[in-house]
Amino acid sequence: MELVFHFKTTVIFMVFCPWYIMKILIIDDIKSITNLLDSFLTKKGHKCTVSNNANDGIALIQDNEFDIILLDMSMPEMDGNEFLEKLEHEGLLKKQKIIVMTAHSLSALEIELLMSKHGICWFLKKPLSLSELLETIESLHNMEISQC
Repeated sequence: MELVFHFKTTVIFMVFCPWYIMKILIIDDIKSITNLLDSFLTKKGHKCTVSNNANDGIALIQDNEFDIILLDMSMPEMDGNEFLEKLEHEGLLKKQKIIVMTAHSLSALEIELLMSKHGICWFLKKPLSLSELLETIESLHNMEISQC
């Protein structure tokens, strides 16, 4: 009887829980940011992979599937726009749920163009609010890529 109860509890938890374990790729050139995000999201139950440069991030996307990609737009070797264009050129962009992060101010028009041109799901301003990031990730888990 006790085993059945635990099984039912687990099933109910999985069905009604607002989140589930997501595979998240974090791409940012600043190691303290990737370490913080990795630690925070891992403690929240997600599985994170970190890349501190865009080229390695592209290689990871080519070889793995991720539920969400957190992408910094300002990196030294390849900025976020170049990264997105490379993903698009390789036919990988439309398969991704991407959350863009940047410390730079972007106009509403720039954000709209970025989201419509590359299918970006969400835009977050640095410094990030970890609660806002988690809420955004959880809201995207059931969203179809075409809805981004």
